Amino acid sequence: MKRWFLLLVCLMTAVPLAAQDDRLPREAALAAAQQRLGTRAQSWTYTILAPTTSATLGCPTAPAGDLGREVIPYRYVLTYATGDYVVFASSDGTVVVLCDDKFNLTIDVPTAVPPDAVPVMTPVPSGEGCLLSAAGAFANVRANPSREATQVAQIFSGQSYVVLAQNSRPDDRWYFISGGWVSATVANVTGAGCAALPIDDGRVGSGAGVTVPTTDTNIAQTLALYACPPNFEGYMPPRLQIGPSTARVGSGGLPNVLRSQPIVNDSIGARLGTIQPGRTIDEVLNGPACSGGFMWWLVRVDGVQGWTAESDFSQRAYFLEPLTSDAAPASPVVPQPTTGQPPAGPLGQVLSRSVALQQRDDITSAARVGLSADGRFALVSGQITLGEGQAIFVVAEYALDTASPRFTDTGMALPSVVTGIQTLVDGRVAVSDQASLFIFRKQGNDYLQDFVIPDVIVDEALQGWSLTPDGRLLVSFQRGSSVEVVMRSTTSPDPLWVAALPFDAFKLAFSPDQRSVAAFGFDGAVILDSVTGVQQAVLSNATEQFGMLDFAFDPTDSNRLLTTICKRVDTTRSPSPCVAGEVTLWSINPTNILGVVETDSANPLHLVVASDASLILVGDAAGQIVVLDGGGNLVEEVQVTASRDEAIVDMALSVDDRSLVLTTSSGQILWLTLAPAP
Repeated sequence: MKRWFLLLVCLMTAVPLAAQDDRLPREAALAAAQQRLGTRAQSWTYTILAPTTSATLGCPTAPAGDLGREVIPYRYVLTYATGDYVVFASSDGTVVVLCDDKFNLTIDVPTAVPPDAVPVMTPVPSGEGCLLSAAGAFANVRANPSREATQVAQIFSGQSYVVLAQNSRPDDRWYFISGGWVSATVANVTGAGCAALPIDDGRVGSGAGVTVPTTDTNIAQTLALYACPPNFEGYMPPRLQIGPSTARVGSGGLPNVLRSQPIVNDSIGARLGTIQPGRTIDEVLNGPACSGGFMWWLVRVDGVQGWTAESDFSQRAYFLEPLTSDAAPASPVVPQPTTGQPPAGPLGQVLSRSVALQQRDDITSAARVGLSADGRFALVSGQITLGEGQAIFVVAEYALDTASPRFTDTGMALPSVVTGIQTLVDGRVAVSDQASLFIFRKQGNDYLQDFVIPDVIVDEALQGWSLTPDGRLLVSFQRGSSVEVVMRSTTSPDPLWVAALPFDAFKLAFSPDQRSVAAFGFDGAVILDSVTGVQQAVLSNATEQFGMLDFAFDPTDSNRLLTTICKRVDTTRSPSPCVAGEVTLWSINPTNILGVVETDSANPLHLVVASDASLILVGDAAGQIVVLDGGGNLVEEVQVTASRDEAIVDMALSVDDRSLVLTTSSGQILWLTLAPAP
């Protein structure tokens, strides 16, 4: 009787390829045979068969079984010194059948394979050989045994590979598998053969000629393409919430597959990895999406992001468990166009007379300004002159007290000129100089440095970065003649994504819902998806007579953005001279202008918006604050500097919308209060 072997494998990737491209099935067939026989075939031939859903892939001696999906089988004849061996493999490399009695195997085979079951390479019998698997959700595979070497592929949890060699450095151990080198720090090895692995530093991994699939599609388009029906008809009601650690894979079942698209189809939604039972998902990023009875969410696990299924209506089963007790059915987060104007805010005199904060005598050149999370203190950059051309660059704290606004003897010291200040919602303060980003936390009256992120290069006069409390850092870089925006984590120098911009960007910000980011410059604003870096929209007046000076998202609607515009007669690229100014309200999706307000200010440099969008405050180069209500109506104009030759350099509004602090070109620090709405 012929003996046969059905082997389910999940290679380093699952990239959809044309039928005539046999790299994935070939490597799957060769690896499966090599795992059993110990050596790689010398040569091979193959035949492409008709599409099938049968688990036999056409092997006449294998018992029937249903894969639950259609695949294209390849029949390989592998040539060894001992003869020819027949192997069948699916075109995506996920199913292999060793269809030859010379393999001398007899095992039980499941009659059906669940469509999203995680394939695992079968261990070498009798404990022989040495097998490697990823210690976490995934592990990088590199061309040489070094972290600086080129990454050629990835392996994911649930997969096992035969180890062929190890490097010669026991203090930095690497293992070579078919495809490349994997560091021992991110891998587990098992088997009696691990103690006698040959040492060979000369092997070079190629990743079997495949690439690592990624989730790089426009998220809004994906959500629209796989939109859930009204009332989630035909789907299990969603129970998850967007946010960090809000879900986990149910214990006791199969691992969840991570896919590039929300669909159970390997040719469209390539497999990116797996999430093991009981594992808490690092972050639920977006969703839900619906396809084929499955409810999907975009998630991030161990640095890999992709779509994973929460539930299957046909089984009436949930695969993911919510970790919040008040989770409720959610709607897809798809930007929607809006019409009309924001609600009108309070009219009348809202800004009190400006008050100069008591400035420390030896602090000069007050520039960047921020406010503490509780609104009690202004944080202002400056420098302390030590004499003989030496200086210390600081961010000093000023108490906002109506009785005696004053300098308080506390602050933060930095190595060079301060380029930006941002207060985080958790009370910490992020401060950048010309090379690095520093995070401070307040303890008593002192600010202690939590950590520093080096190599964040920011232009001296600009604020080209933004930071979220969960540790995502957005930075703009000038690289030669091109401009890039980089999204990274505060815990790793490796970028999460990089996006090229069509023009310079000197200010960056996350939208209120943190689904989008805006990169803003004189020529316009580029809206990017915060998860993928994919461009969503470009806002520009498309004429050299206009230039953008500042922007702010509408705090109540992430689909709307406000900009201040400089109108000029000539076409020089300098922000001045401006002959007139505008405040423009934009819709992002679809991209259009909802309203334009002409201002008396010819050079509206700075823009802040109240948290309920009821007030818009514009600071200009003539030391004036223009106050508009939410409908764009003029409320008042306040000259806050002693001279119209004194410009507003920076301004910040407190979270409770009660305090406005600004710095001027003469180095002054001014504090204004906003009257509450009647």
